[in-house]
Amino acid sequence: MAEARADRKKAPTRRARTGCVPCRRAHRKCDECKPVCQRCVQLKLACSYPQTKHALAGGLGRAVVRPLAPAIRPSMLVAALLDPSSTLYFDYFKYVVVSQLGTQADDPTGFWSATVLCECVRDPPALDAVISIGALSRAGREVLDHASGPRGEIGPVSSSTHYAPAIQYYTKAIATFRQRIDQPGSDKTVPPRTLLVYTILFSIFETLHGNTTAFDYLVANGLRSLHMLRRRRRVLEGADVYDDAECFLTRTATWNAIYSPMYPQTRRVLASIASEGELLLLGPAPPDSRSVSVKGFWRTWWQFVTRAVLWHLRVQSFLDRVEERRRRRRGRRQDMGARGDGDADDDDEHDDNNNSTNSKRRAGLEDPAAEAATLAQLQEEQRLLVSRSNLWISSTQARLDDATERAAAATTTKAKRGNRAAYQAEVEASRRILTNMMFGLKVCHLAHCRALDQSETAWSTQACLDECGAALDLAQDLVAELTAARASTSSGGSQGSIMSDGLLIGLLHLARDCRDSGVRWRAFALAQQLVLRPSTRHVKSFVLGTWACLQAEERGRERGRDGGTGRIPRSHWYDWTGASWDEAGALHVTITTKEPDPASGVKRQESLVLERRDLEVLPQYGGNFTVC
Repeated sequence: MAEARADRKKAPTRRARTGCVPCRRAHRKCDECKPVCQRCVQLKLACSYPQTKHALAGGLGRAVVRPLAPAIRPSMLVAALLDPSSTLYFDYFKYVVVSQLGTQADDPTGFWSATVLCECVRDPPALDAVISIGALSRAGREVLDHASGPRGEIGPVSSSTHYAPAIQYYTKAIATFRQRIDQPGSDKTVPPRTLLVYTILFSIFETLHGNTTAFDYLVANGLRSLHMLRRRRRVLEGADVYDDAECFLTRTATWNAIYSPMYPQTRRVLASIASEGELLLLGPAPPDSRSVSVKGFWRTWWQFVTRAVLWHLRVQSFLDRVEERRRRRRGRRQDMGARGDGDADDDDEHDDNNNSTNSKRRAGLEDPAAEAATLAQLQEEQRLLVSRSNLWISSTQARLDDATERAAAATTTKAKRGNRAAYQAEVEASRRILTNMMFGLKVCHLAHCRALDQSETAWSTQACLDECGAALDLAQDLVAELTAARASTSSGGSQGSIMSDGLLIGLLHLARDCRDSGVRWRAFALAQQLVLRPSTRHVKSFVLGTWACLQAEERGRERGRDGGTGRIPRSHWYDWTGASWDEAGALHVTITTKEPDPASGVKRQESLVLERRDLEVLPQYGGNFTVC
């Protein structure tokens, strides 16, 4: 009997035979709720259940007669949680709003089509935010479709039946999230990626709503909190995790801060972040084409571009401080001439005593040695950025040439019709992505080389004009493809952009900084084609504000002897310095000269009123607009 027991050994078994993968790895008891267990919901883990050996063995025998069940996608899980009306708004977000977020259908990491949907499954307030965006976008579309009057007057979005659900879901989402972050220890319980997703979703809702002030407040606070979390996390973990969602938020917010005066809080936060040079460096180098796909290459490129635009804000902030110092010096000289040397010295002392909070900044600003050291550092960073951008251009051009060759060869391949069509679509998508990247890199290279050069000749050399022309050739192909795609789709294809993207910003940058008449107006004409009537106020304001500056500068353009266009003196250069929308849908714009008037020593200002509905018919040379 004893020998029989000795021969009979117990089969080795694992402690946990059932449960999801995360719970089994952590040796925790799992409640086995499907599709997501409660522990994974609380910890925001990716819950999945492995197949047992018995199920696998049985499945092999039945595979011939029983087809495999389809994988459960996040959108399918979300649909099970919603009522019919909420499902309508969720689907509208997934299929319409996502396509409006830029000229590209999605980012290389699938942030909109994958990350946001997964967040909706894990976090109900995120789902409420997505539904509110879908409902508000649907309301705007309904109002646009019912436009009336001789000029197609667009009524208020609040008149739509979809507006009330949008506000209801948005209020619920933002109240729940605020309650969560107000709790003690929220910096440990709310992951940075969750904060990113909420900041982006809330800011998009306010963009659709046309509330620029709320958008500025949300993005500024989100960036400030993220920056604090990133610094703390880098100290704790010893690594700098630069998230793709953070790249998107930082990049779009920096474009707003550089090209529009309507986001002052965001600009102040980003300028503070950009002043920390160790965070900028160069961005990543282009990866080897043999090691990554086009999407992986695209993802790394976005990280490089994000660092580049943040560096440009850093340069612009430095030049603004230098200009402010020079302005104060001119004012002191005038005071010295009017009141005497002693009064000017007393005035300086009075300023220092009454502005103690900014004394350190002023000391560094007015110290010539500190200014020279900062300028030398920026010049070295500029040299490295130009070298890095050249490396990106050569790598991207090689990939683009290869994609173009494969696209041409795909039309003559002898593969089956279905496989050939899929291959052609894949190659064509890669070619479009690389063309868009190439345009962005050329604009970045142009901006890098001239970031610290404020002279009239910086953008007027023949080499610069040739490079601008090559960039515009790429942009013209991209705009033509987008226009053709809109024409070939149904009414949903006429949806306008929600957020500004790299193509629009690059074109406006060329139109603003290159004062060659041919380059300027060609770039602006292409930018106009990207802005449709349904586009948001956010997008339209970029084009309207740029147009106001261009028109004012053109009045000071000198005419050449042969009747051609000549230079624009620096005294007639303008900056867009203020803007606000009124209830009637008009944009009140303030533009200011870069240089003060020689006689008065004061910069000239002009105020204009521009109608957003007139954007499609803005004249390029001269034109009528209201000057206040």
